[in-house]
Amino acid sequence: MQTNTKSAPGAPAPFKPTVQAPVTQPRTETRLEISALDQALAYYRNGDSQKASASCWRVIGPSLSQGAKPKKKPGKDEQAYVYFILAQAFFAERDYESAKSAVSRSLALNKNNPGAQVLLARALERLDALDDALTAARKAVALAPRLLDGYEALADTLLEAGYPDDALRVCDDAVAALPMHPLAHAFKGRILRHVCDDVAALACHARALELGPPDPAAILAAMGHIHHDRGDVDEALACYTRALASRPHMLDAWHGRINTLVTAGRRDEAIAQYKHATQTVPGYQSKYFDFLHPLFAEPLAPRETLAENEPAPKQVALVNVIATFPSLPLGPALIKANVEKKSDFKVKCFDLNPMWFSAIVDSQRNKTAAFHYDDSDQCVAAADLFTHGGDGFFDDSVHNPLAETFSRYQSLISDAYNAQCQYIYETNGPAPWYVDQFARHILASNPAVVALSVMFTQQFWFSALLARRIKEINPRVLTVFGGGFFNEVNLQGFITRAYVDHVIVHEGELAFLEFLRAIDAGDGTAKGLEMITGLARFDTESGRTLIGQSLEKLNHEDLPFADFSDFDLDGYLTPSPVVPLISSRGCYWRRCTFCDHFASYAGSYKTQSISRCVAEIEHHNKTIGARHFTFVDEMISAKRFQKIGDEILERGLDIRYFALAKPTADFTQDILDHMYKTGCRSIYWGMESGSERLLAMMDKGNTVESSSNTLNRAHKAGIHNHLFIIVGFPSETREELEQTVAFLDEHADVIDKILASGYVLKKGTPIHDQLDRFGIKKIYTERSLCNSKILRYDSAKGLDSTLIHPMADYLQAKVFDLISPRGPYFGTPRNHIIIVYGNDDLAVLENNKNRPSLEEISRELDAITPTSKFLPTQNMTPIWNS
Repeated sequence: MQTNTKSAPGAPAPFKPTVQAPVTQPRTETRLEISALDQALAYYRNGDSQKASASCWRVIGPSLSQGAKPKKKPGKDEQAYVYFILAQAFFAERDYESAKSAVSRSLALNKNNPGAQVLLARALERLDALDDALTAARKAVALAPRLLDGYEALADTLLEAGYPDDALRVCDDAVAALPMHPLAHAFKGRILRHVCDDVAALACHARALELGPPDPAAILAAMGHIHHDRGDVDEALACYTRALASRPHMLDAWHGRINTLVTAGRRDEAIAQYKHATQTVPGYQSKYFDFLHPLFAEPLAPRETLAENEPAPKQVALVNVIATFPSLPLGPALIKANVEKKSDFKVKCFDLNPMWFSAIVDSQRNKTAAFHYDDSDQCVAAADLFTHGGDGFFDDSVHNPLAETFSRYQSLISDAYNAQCQYIYETNGPAPWYVDQFARHILASNPAVVALSVMFTQQFWFSALLARRIKEINPRVLTVFGGGFFNEVNLQGFITRAYVDHVIVHEGELAFLEFLRAIDAGDGTAKGLEMITGLARFDTESGRTLIGQSLEKLNHEDLPFADFSDFDLDGYLTPSPVVPLISSRGCYWRRCTFCDHFASYAGSYKTQSISRCVAEIEHHNKTIGARHFTFVDEMISAKRFQKIGDEILERGLDIRYFALAKPTADFTQDILDHMYKTGCRSIYWGMESGSERLLAMMDKGNTVESSSNTLNRAHKAGIHNHLFIIVGFPSETREELEQTVAFLDEHADVIDKILASGYVLKKGTPIHDQLDRFGIKKIYTERSLCNSKILRYDSAKGLDSTLIHPMADYLQAKVFDLISPRGPYFGTPRNHIIIVYGNDDLAVLENNKNRPSLEEISRELDAITPTSKFLPTQNMTPIWNS
């Protein structure tokens, strides 16, 4: 199984997606569309620099001849220029390794080109060679002290390396060297904004405006963002108005104005402005989609009041931030229980996710958002069915179309707001109105510490903006980040941000408790915190992120049961609660070559005792009436399932559960029958492939035979089989992919759902470190926070890497969804499956869908191109509410 996540934050590229390639200065009128250089880039990537140079020269030579007959071959300086152009084109395509190679060739021919040194620095930073990047940037500054690009590259790399004070000194050097250059002052303002010194940033931007910048709108919008975050409504609106007078279609200025109006409580004005912008400003709604819906029924405390509050020393807020479909968050519930049992701190959990979805659904129900769609009533009906249940919940003809509508809304909402938060985070934009309201809602509990749980990349940007907003309102509140997203890789640039007080990696129960005890004892110094297990800190002397280690170890037997008392159990879009359980941490196998999940638990595997695990089930069954459970373990072995089942029967529990496992030979008929008897109704099997060679390459531990036997046995036992399949595993051939399809077709009668995804490559996996073995010719390396970015790659053998995701989409939509007897949206949300499958009175659902033949599938696969689309598109027209 692979988790397909979106990319994590990265530094902005220094060049536009067109090539600007001067010899002596960083920008001139020379502009080339990258497509004109495709052939040259291909030659270079294939190792033929001479052909690449000749091809590039044929494109750019005429433009450099100034009317004379172009030279057949470039001279030395012109050759340096050719490589410089190629390097910039590679950079714009995010091929940083090739960019570094090409610009190094350019510098070998002309070492005095400061623009080339800047580009080298930028490429090295993206390649995670920060020391070399700093060296190159310093050379650029030394070569051209009046070239602003060098200072910018140096400061940005210092921020990424964890040295904000040094970055500010670089800004001072830039302004000293270029005192009358407006962009030097704007650059300093940008860095000051990054380090949250907004007063000084405003002064720098004001000075830049006085000096007459070429694009005053950008500086005015930046000033508007700062005024907005400071609560200076009139000043913010004035800046945005001036920016729009200069550039009427500036999206960021329009968004800034609308966002400020909503934040200030002037929602009607904001809606009128939003409607105008979406109808008259090209691209506005696609970038800044927003329902502008009411979020809280009761008025929130004003910022000024919250700023004056003295945080209650023993009060903690644990926050699960917005993500995709709401589901009960296990991590905060475990930490709350542990902290309150073993200290006198009081913890209040906030799950923003169900609050967020409930507010949007209610705004569609009551038409209180800025707009609705023609199927909004179906979205509301879906939420009502999911929440209250009834016969329709179990009837696929009712459930599936409503789940399809709700899934479309969920995708629209999650994708749009996540993209906004990512953009605002990366550009130091204004706090979105909903982030401001959630921050004020949390601060109303008067916490001394706000801990943010981030499990997925998609949650990161919102959580960072939320922490920034909390610190802006009340700087005395401590912010702590944790959750499965975080590990110790590339943390420097993040943990040294002004609004990030602490980051905890790996398991949080012990680390957070130790942290609170240290703060309570007044030992919150770096020295006092360095012995806290999992607490990350940046050591400026070594330039390394250090992770604390204490002598105390987390005792899983001593952990109290998860405490869900702060959560509204009716807010999770299920007719009855589905309670998450974790009986083990990490993975007992730890060998799958495509997997990086082990990073969350530092590569370890720990289990709870069977009695402790089932005692928690019994506790939730008796205290909150929970009958449906999901094990969120990475994987559970057949032997462990047997023992858990024995304990469930011993305690006389009547429950239903589902879990993840892999279809290995030890899942005998007796064990699977026993699992059904003890309440197991579905397993998500990490089967991945029907090719014996590929399963061996994956080092999965299951074989084609064991997969076949396990699926047949589970079906016979009454357990529903859901499968994970990877399409395009490195070196996979078409024949092997068709072997997998044939296997699934042959076993269609015992398969209930297939989830296919195209293979994704991530740093930190065994495949990344053994490229030749897995048939990968080239990877497009890119530094990212916690190695969260998915990496592009080129295949040396097997399926073309540009085809695997369209192939996966085709197989999912046109083949695999037809194998399932239920509709394609069953299992969206995933927790619905255990409620449906847990109803033993339901009749077996017949599958009357017509599937394509294997020959038809093969022909369709032949026709797929990198741009083929098979998933439904969203073309929704807003209907404005009066």
